[in-house]
Amino acid sequence: MKMTNREIIGILNALSAMAEREKAAIKAEPAFKRMPIKAVYKIQTNKKVFRERITPYEESLKELIDRYGVKMEATGLNVENLEPDKLTEFNRELTELLELEVDVEINKTHIEAFGDYEISQEDMEVLEFMLM
Repeated sequence: MKMTNREIIGILNALSAMAEREKAAIKAEPAFKRMPIKAVYKIQTNKKVFRERITPYEESLKELIDRYGVKMEATGLNVENLEPDKLTEFNRELTELLELEVDVEINKTHIEAFGDYEISQEDMEVLEFMLM
């Protein structure tokens, strides 16, 4: 399956947020029904594939940041020191990098793998990429 770097980053972030929501639910209610291990395995397998496929993007982003002298901060990229023409060029190259397509081998599963685990609409949207 072809995906852009932007899509991969978005899915990785969404999967992390989903895991945090589940952890919070378990902490608030220890009897919270956990996701079946088969479904967890499929998600973890896909996360590993995404992390591997995003490595070249991260290396290229570092090179781009170094070339333009952009600062990476906890809140994101700080481009305050760039002149307007340099900012335009940086944004163009960054967008180009984000929109590059890569092949990703998705580990698909059926919705039945989730059993009677209650999935919110938000989480279902996150998992949509891997459902058959």
